[in-house]
Amino acid sequence: MYEITINDKKHSVKTGQDGGVFQINNTPFEAKIVNLKKREYSVSTVTKTTKVYLVGADISKKKLTVLIGGNTYVVVIKDSRDLLLEKMGLSLKSSSIEKELKAPMPGLVLDVLVKEGQEVSKKSSLLILEAMKMENVLKSNFDVRVKKILIKKGEKVEKNQPLILFE
Repeated sequence: MYEITINDKKHSVKTGQDGGVFQINNTPFEAKIVNLKKREYSVSTVTKTTKVYLVGADISKKKLTVLIGGNTYVVVIKDSRDLLLEKMGLSLKSSSIEKELKAPMPGLVLDVLVKEGQEVSKKSSLLILEAMKMENVLKSNFDVRVKKILIKKGEKVEKNQPLILFE
């Protein structure tokens, strides 16, 4: 079972025992895919044959960019493991360490609670940001080392402004 997203439109795909038989959104589909040359493929169905060119691939994100008939399509493939992790509220994205802390809202930096080079553990307080007359303690989501502090106490910041970089 796969979920294939093509230009933001999701499709459910099941493969059969025979590599050329599929079910796309519960509709049977038969196709033969042949590699013609590097990055060029032929996809044949009962009614027509189409050339598909692989323009780019990001294997870590399971993302392909293909050219078909002069149109570019971005294809993201999720297998059954990806779908299960997503259903459980987990993903490979959430397991990767963030490289920076950004301001969640505009505000005023009341205090910076860490120093450059400092090791901080998950849920450690990093800084205090005043926004809408409320003090907000921003905490670390991971065990990380502070690489660079980009702001100072008393400085005004904008939403999504990088505040701290991590190693």
